[in-house]
Amino acid sequence: MHNDLNFMKSLRFIFLILAALCSSCNQKVNCDDVIFISTEGGDNCDLSLEIGRCLQKKGKYEFALINYLASAKNCDTTSFLMANISDCYYKLNKDSLAESFALIAIRYDKLNITARYNLAVIYFNREEFEKALQIVNETTGLEEDAEFSFLAFEICWANDETIQARKFIENAIRLDNKNDEYKSRYAALLGSLNEYDSAIEISLEIYERNQDTSYYFFSLSRMLGMLYLNSGDTITACSYFEKLKNRKEFYEIYLEEIQNCVQKK
Repeated sequence: MHNDLNFMKSLRFIFLILAALCSSCNQKVNCDDVIFISTEGGDNCDLSLEIGRCLQKKGKYEFALINYLASAKNCDTTSFLMANISDCYYKLNKDSLAESFALIAIRYDKLNITARYNLAVIYFNREEFEKALQIVNETTGLEEDAEFSFLAFEICWANDETIQARKFIENAIRLDNKNDEYKSRYAALLGSLNEYDSAIEISLEIYERNQDTSYYFFSLSRMLGMLYLNSGDTITACSYFEKLKNRKEFYEIYLEEIQNCVQKK
């Protein structure tokens, strides 16, 4: 018990030192200096918020929440603070709390993109696609956010909004042209639209950069096989399906796809 009290006093002392370093409290904390785990946010609203931000940036979401909630208790509520609390809860897989705080954030600021993104992800993961699509349609500024654009693509495609989905995935690629996940999903969309030549071209570009034995390589091999098969090039399709037999998880898929090739020959 005595040791616990000393430990708590030490943490409080460190917190007070940081408060002094913060000087006017409007000055931002250097995140590199925040190396401790605080057990309390303290009464200094701005400092609690800044320490929470630093801990969140470092992936210390539980302890970021301690500081954020202390700031929320002692200070004026802001959309920024509520969105950060929501984001921490989301990262901790506490979707109900993440949803609640995101809704509060949007109540204070309808344009808060962090809160809107979290809500859209939560609804999408729950397969509440219409609610997720509503969030996308009501959000401004996501056209300058690659991650949100990609999420919007997935949501629109799940809702069979193909034209809108294509617009979002093309925008995500425009913002992050080196992201192979975006490009592979774009190829899948093009394949579903029977635009096989374009889908194959994109897939081959990704395939050439991933010549290894990873799960992703075999997924790409299967996708290329399916694209070639649907485009009528059975021989090339079979050559890609043949690669699947070299990985245990894909062996049953290999047998199935090879059978499809044989039937189409």
